[in-house]
Amino acid sequence: MKLKFLLCALLVTLSAGVWAGESKPIKIQGSVGKLKTIVVKPELKEGEKVPMVIICHGFTGNKNETLLKMISEGLEAEGIASVRFDFNGHGESDGAFENMTVGNELEDVACIYEYVSGLDFVDKARIGIAGHSQGGLVASLFAAKMGKSKIRCEALLAPAACIPEDIKSGKMLGAKFDPQNIPESVNVWGHKVGKAYLEYGYKLDVYKEAGMYDGKATVIHGTNDRAVPYDFGFRYTKVLKDCELQTLEGFDHGYNQDKGKAADLTVDFLKRNLVRFGSSELLVVSSENLHCDDSVLVFTPENAQGNDIPAVLLLHGYSGNYKNWPTQMDVQKLSDETGFRIICPDGFYGSWYFDDADKDKMQWRTFFWSELWPLLKRNYVLAPERTFITGLSMGGHGAMNIFLDHPDYFRGAGSMSGVLDLSCSGSLPVILDVLDAQDVKDEKVKAESAYMRLGRVKEMCTPEDIAKKIIVVSVGYYDTRFVPAAEVFRQKCLEYDLPHIFMTSPARHKWNYWTWVVNYHLSWFAEKL
Repeated sequence: MKLKFLLCALLVTLSAGVWAGESKPIKIQGSVGKLKTIVVKPELKEGEKVPMVIICHGFTGNKNETLLKMISEGLEAEGIASVRFDFNGHGESDGAFENMTVGNELEDVACIYEYVSGLDFVDKARIGIAGHSQGGLVASLFAAKMGKSKIRCEALLAPAACIPEDIKSGKMLGAKFDPQNIPESVNVWGHKVGKAYLEYGYKLDVYKEAGMYDGKATVIHGTNDRAVPYDFGFRYTKVLKDCELQTLEGFDHGYNQDKGKAADLTVDFLKRNLVRFGSSELLVVSSENLHCDDSVLVFTPENAQGNDIPAVLLLHGYSGNYKNWPTQMDVQKLSDETGFRIICPDGFYGSWYFDDADKDKMQWRTFFWSELWPLLKRNYVLAPERTFITGLSMGGHGAMNIFLDHPDYFRGAGSMSGVLDLSCSGSLPVILDVLDAQDVKDEKVKAESAYMRLGRVKEMCTPEDIAKKIIVVSVGYYDTRFVPAAEVFRQKCLEYDLPHIFMTSPARHKWNYWTWVVNYHLSWFAEKL
């Protein structure tokens, strides 16, 4: 199959200007005429570029179907732009339905791609595609032709890969005909389907062509789909290199049992694969232990080779989230300059990286060791001799305690203005509540303070292994609440003869200090490699 990449003449029906959190109806030249199109753009800062998703409807469908609008709205809420359009012969677009083919629908998508990739607010490196039914089939074929460098990911909802088999059998959605003597047209669902459509579909080798796609894919399919049986979606997982199958038990072709669920699964997949900071990857981990999702940003050095890259887990502080570090500094640049893969999980507003004493609340530490750590190991290796962890304030406490849970899993750990003695925290009421402790003198507070757990390094590691490790503690000497705890922690390191660096600077409990001192932490970690 040869895909024609047309030079698309663009007719914009609205005047140019600043788009902010709005939809714009436009007309774009397609394969046989103008395509009625809606571009949805989230609110943006000046000069900001965002991902874009091309959304394709199915056979006899249109751009305003409820499912497609729900996907578009969900993407907008996540800061992702989208474009919905009517294929030729459908909806408000030009052309006769009888002249529509899968081939000229591919040409329509090529025109849409040419348009959106040229918009000044679209990041061309983060364009994805989604399609339902025949739109899913077309999306899969288009993505395969373009490759992941241009279509970063694809979401296929009940993709109609059955079309060639239906045509060869002479039965298509209730219509019957002789496949060896294809008629000029057949009536399907009250629409004339032309000979060109049937001839094109007859020759189409879906899985061979769609299987050439080299990016990330998901197939979302209902087990009670009568129009496109579930097996046709399942087969994509056998030919695509990186495809996840999301099965909806009892759902029909249109997801009428719960369209919102199908839309949410689609948006979640696209968000995971398109949203980033710098050149980062966003992982969204659905956790029973957290009772919610955890978002994790992963920054990989631009010129890194292979997957066995040294890694640093970088934790945020109290009242923060996984976006704090990349919001305050260029973490991608830090990764590129140091050669470390930098991983920023969400510790939420006040988890303190603990398991809450109330089992119905957030069990963060259990989540980390039973869910997040195995995932990170699978994806990024995390060899003990090349893995480090550090964090600021609450994250300094969290980093040290995670390290002390399993010092044999890390080469080293750090703390920036860390709460190494929980009794010193300005958020003590929250800590007491999480630990179900009565007051600051409660043994639970002392037992969960990092300075009291340092002996675990001696217990769990050999002298030879300890000699290869590094512990870094830094604190501003104007940060009077936490300097005494850092000093106690240092004395414990000396007592246990643990290799460590203790650094004080003329600084306070502020971001301008942490974005400066983190460079020293990574530099000292690098010396241990």
